[in-house]
Amino acid sequence: MRKIIGALLVLGICSVICGAAVGMVYAQSSDEKREEFVYGVNAFNGSLYHGTFYPPSVDTLYLLADEINIVSPRKTLLYYWPVTNEYKADWDTLSENVEGVLEIISQGQMIASLQPKDYVIQYPKGITRGDPQIFLGDDAQTKYEQWSDELQAYRFAVAAYYEASRIFTVTLDDKIEAGTITSADDVLVSAPDRPAEFVYSSTKVYRGMPVTLSSGNYEIRLRNGEGEIVENSVKKLVVFQRDRVGVGYTVIPEDKWTTPEDTQRPDEIVYVRSNNVLYLEPYFESEYNEQYFVHLEAPQAPRFGNAGWLWVKEGKFVPNDLQISRGKMWLRAVSFEDYMVRQIPGKALGYEILEWQEGISQGMRERSPDFSAFRLVVDHQIQDIALYLVGDNDVAVGGSSRTLDAVREFGSGELWLPALLPVAVGLAIVGTRRYSLRRYRAVITEASTEQ
Repeated sequence: MRKIIGALLVLGICSVICGAAVGMVYAQSSDEKREEFVYGVNAFNGSLYHGTFYPPSVDTLYLLADEINIVSPRKTLLYYWPVTNEYKADWDTLSENVEGVLEIISQGQMIASLQPKDYVIQYPKGITRGDPQIFLGDDAQTKYEQWSDELQAYRFAVAAYYEASRIFTVTLDDKIEAGTITSADDVLVSAPDRPAEFVYSSTKVYRGMPVTLSSGNYEIRLRNGEGEIVENSVKKLVVFQRDRVGVGYTVIPEDKWTTPEDTQRPDEIVYVRSNNVLYLEPYFESEYNEQYFVHLEAPQAPRFGNAGWLWVKEGKFVPNDLQISRGKMWLRAVSFEDYMVRQIPGKALGYEILEWQEGISQGMRERSPDFSAFRLVVDHQIQDIALYLVGDNDVAVGGSSRTLDAVREFGSGELWLPALLPVAVGLAIVGTRRYSLRRYRAVITEASTEQ
């Protein structure tokens, strides 16, 4: 019996060691890099350009219809990353353009033959605000040089500002003694002005094939200079468009500025706490086929069994007033304002939201607003309040309506009542049974006495 147990233990230990060895071999093989052909893609997603790539394991590309998208045939080193179950590209070690002509086929007929071009993608208002611009060919180099010159000029302006601030600080005491500066307001007025933030963003100049197609199913392939089809370059191409458009809102509670939420479905009911202040930041949104859009941004994501529809946040905009009504009765209009957020000093570690002009007047550094929104005070009387935006000619903006309801706050007594109900029922049952038992005993005692 001991020999059998010992043999089983040895067998178990061997299996563990073998399993660990296999795991190490797998881990080592997952780190191996191999040179592969891929399609690098800068795809427009409705608000900005999203860069990704398609390894040989992915057979279908997804692009938005009627937009300029960039497809770049490249060679790079691929390795498998088991943590996310996908292939990664080592662009730093190898990133090589593959020359050739990109052919696009529809229903068996070649409809386009695209040559590579220089391109640059820029965000004049900053990448966080979207609204990108893409320039092709000679314009790409021109616009990139223009951006470089403006960036250099901004750096010189910042350097000059710091030097002027240093001189101002050094000579401040002398100016006070000379009577040139007599108050804190004089200090603010005479202090050097800081240059406005440089939010203008640009990529480098790259090469790729600009692809603009209407919605439909296509096939693409790359033909090299020898007239041959490049290996792993044949793929399906799905070009899709939005199903409908609307207006979404980022809902920012004043006491929870760092944890905003979104309401994206038109005519959705938004439940809020009473006695609170909300900021509603509107944005354009579009509804897309969920499977198509997810794979546009994450080509290696698993396929869905039952794909639905997905609302996607797109560009922000400056609307007219927000109208508030109950039923057919108009209540008031709320204006669209700029706001700044200031961290409260000390141990409170909170935030304070101020109107942009108010923040500047209180000595905050002049900068772009942290956000722009409608300020809405919520009280306990808000029930079934309709919100909607108005555009030109005071016409309601389609898809912008929401219903606002303030959630009633229960007192501690009201919360205890449901919990006490089972106890009360139990006491009633016990009392009834005891009363019945006493009557029964009394009847028996009385009958025994009579006998």
